[in-house]
Amino acid sequence: MAKFQKTVEVDDGARDEPEDGAGEALAPKGEKPDLRIVQPGTDAQGNATFRNVGGMWKGTSKAGNEFYNLRIGHLKLLVFPNKRKTD
Repeated sequence: MAKFQKTVEVDDGARDEPEDGAGEALAPKGEKPDLRIVQPGTDAQGNATFRNVGGMWKGTSKAGNEFYNLRIGHLKLLVFPNKRKTD
């Protein structure tokens, strides 16, 4: 049985232009995200690559509920845990 080795490259430093070409390159602002959002792909040699497309930052509301801010390009979403209410 042949063994295969997979090489993974992560593109951390590149600032990407918006796909529609509008505006300037997106520059990271503030603190480093708690979670990274990456897009898998392959390079010309067939090696696996991961392109950074966004991040998630953990926050706490005034009521004490935890949530995440999800940012991918200009898209900004709030992410809440799916908790069931108990009676």
